Amino acid sequence: MMPLSPSLVGGASAIVLILLALAYRAILPKPIPGIPYKKASANKLLGDAPDVGENYSIFVINMLTCLVSKMEGGDKRDLELC
Repeated sequence: MMPLSPSLVGGASAIVLILLALAYRAILPKPIPGIPYKKASANKLLGDAPDVGENYSIFVINMLTCLVSKMEGGDKRDLELC
């Protein structure tokens, strides 16, 4: 069995790190030309997905608050105005 020399371990580690970096860059989202995008989101693995989740939660909370306030007022015909 061949002994593991420090240079062999270092070289193998470097190759693995380079391959991981290349794989990460390959799976990053690619912006479509002509469509505006956030520069910061282009460097994230999930792109804008975390921001969409936060905004969706805020939207649902606002919508439910509006619906409850309209229903408490007694005039259910205004529900479509939320």
